Amino acid sequence: MRVFASLTLFVCQLSAQVPTPAELFPLFPLSFVSGQWFRLEFVADRSKTLEVDGSWFSANTRVQVYRGYGSNGAVSGDVQQWMILLTGRTPQGEIAVRVASKPFTKCLDSLANGSGSLNIAPCTASPSQVWVMRPDPSTGGFWLISFFSGLALQANALSDGAAVFLAPVSSQPSQKFIITSVGVTGVAQSRSLAEFQDYHLVSRAFPGRVVAASWISNGASVVTKTPSPGCWDRWRFGKFHTYDDFRPGPILGDEISALLSLKPGSFDLCRPAAAAEIGYSYMGLPNMPITMWSFYRGVNQGWQFVPSRNSGFVHLVNVVSGMVMQANGNGEWTTVTQAAFTGAQNQEFQLEPLSMVP
Repeated sequence: MRVFASLTLFVCQLSAQVPTPAELFPLFPLSFVSGQWFRLEFVADRSKTLEVDGSWFSANTRVQVYRGYGSNGAVSGDVQQWMILLTGRTPQGEIAVRVASKPFTKCLDSLANGSGSLNIAPCTASPSQVWVMRPDPSTGGFWLISFFSGLALQANALSDGAAVFLAPVSSQPSQKFIITSVGVTGVAQSRSLAEFQDYHLVSRAFPGRVVAASWISNGASVVTKTPSPGCWDRWRFGKFHTYDDFRPGPILGDEISALLSLKPGSFDLCRPAAAAEIGYSYMGLPNMPITMWSFYRGVNQGWQFVPSRNSGFVHLVNVVSGMVMQANGNGEWTTVTQAAFTGAQNQEFQLEPLSMVP
């Protein structure tokens, strides 16, 4: 297929649409968090931090407010250190995390209560241990909002030993935290925000429709439909040969990408589920449906993103059939097919990065 526009120019134009990790830092300073320890300091008083009661006579589970320290008698300052584990994205597009105590290797749990305060509990797949980190641009802090209840973590006072509890999200300074790095774990960081950059594939011919999996099962059709909350309208682009190595966006030109649809999960709330492919049995036939299948790195699951002659749009080319993805109507749940390249508007798509924050 001939490329009708300058690839270099198109990449420059697209870069403004696709956030890079560096561009995300001002919005979400914790762009890379796994493998580091943090203190959660209160915006209202940076000298006060969130800790687990580590005294000899406690159960070492109570979460409380305390002044920051390196040590407090026999209690190490480690009780004020947390690992923030990126876990995925909510259906609304916000970044979700788990918050684990360094010395006790347990997770902050919105359903664990004791001694008048929220507790930590053994880390599980429970949604009560998933927290949304919502930035507050006015203070540079973050709310920690329970994914399970929608309530925010709040201190009832900023005195030593004060309890923390859940309350409706508000402007209360005692609900907002500044995240301060205090060192690394010695374990390689495993996840970054770039891994969770999701996209809509918006049809140029039918601008109110996005490409989606009709269902996450082998053989399910790829369709166009109205965007809706949830995971299945979202796509991630992965290096074709390494499933776990995600990009902040597709690579244009000769590079091959996997086109991965998402489904709800426990830790990774919108997690890769299956890959769009062209079935081998009709590989050379135009107007055949594009379908979903478990990602097995089959060559028929590889796609190239070729710039359109129209700025801001791409053609999605299957690397085996040589045919392009084509939208076929403005109706709901209209089957997407492969077709011989014509350059028509229904073969053009916009890669719309979904917001990393509300």
